Amino acid sequence: MRKLLVFVLMLLSVSACVPAQRQLSVSEELARKAKVDRLYLKSRKLFREGTESALESAEAALELARDLLGDQARIFDALGCIEWARGKKIRSEEFFKKAIAVDPEFSESYGNLAFIALENGDLIEAEALFKIALSLKPSNYRARNNMAVYLSELGRLDKSRAELLKSLHTAGYDRGPIENNLEFVDSLKSP
Repeated sequence: MRKLLVFVLMLLSVSACVPAQRQLSVSEELARKAKVDRLYLKSRKLFREGTESALESAEAALELARDLLGDQARIFDALGCIEWARGKKIRSEEFFKKAIAVDPEFSESYGNLAFIALENGDLIEAEALFKIALSLKPSNYRARNNMAVYLSELGRLDKSRAELLKSLHTAGYDRGPIENNLEFVDSLKSP
């Protein structure tokens, strides 16, 4: 009994050494969110580099963002993209599903899951997920681009071309892959 009492007293004294977390001020909260935004953007830039060392650094930035602000759909989605780039398809799918669990309206993860379904040959699942992604966010140019690839594989070239043209209007700096797909679809249409 005495040992138990000593143990409880030790726990109480140790817990007194750990400061209680305080509520962040509005300016501190905004600064933290801005830091998370910078970490996210940095991770996307590193992701585009594509080397393992850049992917590792991007992952570290995203994990720090999670430490600062907790679970966010865009962070899980970005981690899923990193795992996809590493060839870890199952792990990437888990991250995309976590993103949707955090935010069921996060269009990008539905688009990424649709691409995985397409890669796995599950065309019905892919089409359903593409439709969800685009119903949630019609400007999701990556999902629209990947859906256009799917449509071209089905031989629906006019619909594929129309989706690629829509995708170009929202792609910003990331137009290259869409333009390549558009050229490819046009080449299929030419006799």
